[in-house]
Amino acid sequence: MSTTSQDSTNKSWCPDNGFCELEILVDKHLHLKKDAFGMSYVEISEGNKIILKFEYKRKASSDLSDSNYREEVFIILNPKELELETKDFKRVQVIFGRWCFCKGQAGNFRITKGSLLIKKINDYNYHLNLKFNLDEIPHEISGITHVFNLSM
Repeated sequence: MSTTSQDSTNKSWCPDNGFCELEILVDKHLHLKKDAFGMSYVEISEGNKIILKFEYKRKASSDLSDSNYREEVFIILNPKELELETKDFKRVQVIFGRWCFCKGQAGNFRITKGSLLIKKINDYNYHLNLKFNLDEIPHEISGITHVFNLSM
């Protein structure tokens, strides 16, 4: 089961020059794999986790053919432990993806520095606050504050 939230409210984490959305994937598993060239990629299959996929797409410039730019943040959650507070990204897997025409600075990266807080608001709504930093590559998103709904 998958549900997508595309409302324009509650997106303070979204840069002004683009569009952001949250996709919630239920009963899935995320594998971070490497191809023959050593580039990492995400593979999502059936499983027992909840995956929050935040995506930011920068508005493309009409004068440049290679101006597409996208960032993704995957947060892999155990459905039995949805409320949490951690700075330990070994316990909760968070993956950052950067996709652009920027040689050597695109791909998927594990987030290891930062903090994640998820609090239950009521039966189905949760408040998420993620802050992170990646030294490996530049990135526009360094934090996400969002309320999401799991009434599936």
